[in-house]
Amino acid sequence: MQEVILTNDAKAKVLHDYLSQTYVPQLSDHLFKTDEYLKQESEDFEKIINQSDELTEELVEKKTIISRTVKQLIDKIQSEQEKLKKSETYKKGKKDELAAIQKAIDSISSAMKETCSKIDSKELNKIGQLPQGMDQFMSKLFHIIYNEDQGKFNWADFKKKVFDQDKGADFQSRLANFQFKGVSQEKENLLLEMKADPQFQKVFQDPQYTKAFLDIADWIHFAVSGIENQKKKDQSAVEFERIDKEFAGRKVELESYQRTHDFWVSQLKYVEDQQVLLHQLQPNIKQVAQEIQGSKVLLEQHIGKFIQGAEKVNELMIPNI
Repeated sequence: MQEVILTNDAKAKVLHDYLSQTYVPQLSDHLFKTDEYLKQESEDFEKIINQSDELTEELVEKKTIISRTVKQLIDKIQSEQEKLKKSETYKKGKKDELAAIQKAIDSISSAMKETCSKIDSKELNKIGQLPQGMDQFMSKLFHIIYNEDQGKFNWADFKKKVFDQDKGADFQSRLANFQFKGVSQEKENLLLEMKADPQFQKVFQDPQYTKAFLDIADWIHFAVSGIENQKKKDQSAVEFERIDKEFAGRKVELESYQRTHDFWVSQLKYVEDQQVLLHQLQPNIKQVAQEIQGSKVLLEQHIGKFIQGAEKVNELMIPNI
């Protein structure tokens, strides 16, 4: 019996030593580390919650700024579209104006060619001596179509070369193919002088000279009118080119605004998607934080119970040792 008691005492001592030296320290260390881990997790999730709140505020601020930018771009795009529309309308008007002027020039040119075909070279050749004042008139015409100095003009020589040798064909051809564009200011002034020349008006209205000079009078009228219309066309073409460049520039600018608008709209959508995602995650983050806190409380309770149990076991073991 005594041996059994001794044996039990020895076993109790071994168990006590194991519990006090090995199991209890290991379990205590494990519980302590678990407690530290839960504390760290709790702190980390607390930071995540704080960061999510900060991120929420940041996203709201970003959305406000981007929304304002998008609104400004929409207003700017609408404004530029209106300007582009007006510019396009003005451009079309100028294009139509150019077409109308060109049509008038073509009509004048056709009428002038028809008039030149009617010039009666024989009637002109019949004039032995030009009426008073007509030498100067014809010298101007000579300079305009032949680019010769007015001082070189001689009616007799002119008739011989122009009407006798080729029957006025070259003369009529030069008049018919007179180009309105690029006429020098000097020649334009000469034509205006010829058109307004009272002596010429008097001569070609004289029945003796009407047939000879009537078509030349018409040619001068068409030449002056053609030059005036050509100048209008040139001015209109310059304005059209300016408008066309402005239109192209506005179009490029509008496209740039639209691309910028599309970019910021995509950024706005990204922020909104982030808000949705964060809104979905926040409850889970808070739930996990609560669960960690609950686990921490349970662990603390478990540690307390373990300490109490260990103390009771220790109390029971000591009397038997």
